[in-house]
Amino acid sequence: MYTNIPIWQGTQAVKEYLQTKHQHINADLITQALTIVMRNNIFQFGDTHWYQTKGTAMGAAMAPPYASIFAAANEESKIVPDKHPRLLFL
Repeated sequence: MYTNIPIWQGTQAVKEYLQTKHQHINADLITQALTIVMRNNIFQFGDTHWYQTKGTAMGAAMAPPYASIFAAANEESKIVPDKHPRLLFL
């Protein structure tokens, strides 16, 4: 899943999450830093180096929470509204 998250959509999801759930954190600063990390990912595969232009790096420390926030935003905006309003997740 990590490598399939569009950079712009992922960073926007994180920004909206911070603005709604953690107002005490500077969401713009975090979003700018996240964009720098996402757009400058260079990794080594075997004896070659690669520049990743899409998605999230699997080994990046920020990848799991980034992917979770993106997935939650996606579920809340696209999946849950189509279901019954009393939908309960267990």
